[in-house]
Amino acid sequence: MSLIFVPKIAESYESIKPKVEELVVKKIFNFGSGKYAPVATKVVPREVMLWSDFELKKLTNLRAIGVTFKMCAKHLSRSANSCGSAVDTHNLYGKISSKRRELIEEAVL
Repeated sequence: MSLIFVPKIAESYESIKPKVEELVVKKIFNFGSGKYAPVATKVVPREVMLWSDFELKKLTNLRAIGVTFKMCAKHLSRSANSCGSAVDTHNLYGKISSKRRELIEEAVL
């Protein structure tokens, strides 16, 4: 029995790399032949644009003063749906309402 350490590191890292394109084979009904035929389609993953802390603070401030998601999207160069999703995903509802209350108190005094 040998006490020599044999590392189990892969020779190449091709299996670890994320796949850029993936072919998906679906069976779709062909009305011409009346049969189901396999059709290959490409699935390309979407580009992910993460929200920075600065963008989230800006979104919170804009929503606190009553700006719509459509206008927030123009200021942040994003879509209105992504702005709404960011508020929901990062749970910014409490921050927006507290900031709104703060602004109202400043205006009243």
